[in-house]
Amino acid sequence: MTIISTSDLLGDMPPQLLFVTLASILIAIPVVLFLMKAIMKNADNFKPTITKRVKIIERRPPKGNGITLFREYSIETDAGERLILRNYDEKTLILKEGDQGIMSYCGKTIKSFKRD
Repeated sequence: MTIISTSDLLGDMPPQLLFVTLASILIAIPVVLFLMKAIMKNADNFKPTITKRVKIIERRPPKGNGITLFREYSIETDAGERLILRNYDEKTLILKEGDQGIMSYCGKTIKSFKRD
């Protein structure tokens, strides 16, 4: 049975370089997530704003491993059309199942919602 030592895994890497490498990775992850959210959120801003009377059907469960950039909702319009839209502003734009009202959205991003 062979025992693997840390020197086998890291080679002759000095501890300072290892610390700098790990710190850089830990700093880069939130920056990348922030940029992804900004790109996804602003991609829909170039599409026309649509306003319709809707009903919130379902608050969809988050995808992935717990890190959520947005929350998805299934909605149904008065015409019977079903859509899945994203809400990036969950702290200020609070939606729950069964809510009815006027919703404005661009692309797949919810911009505003006024309850009846």
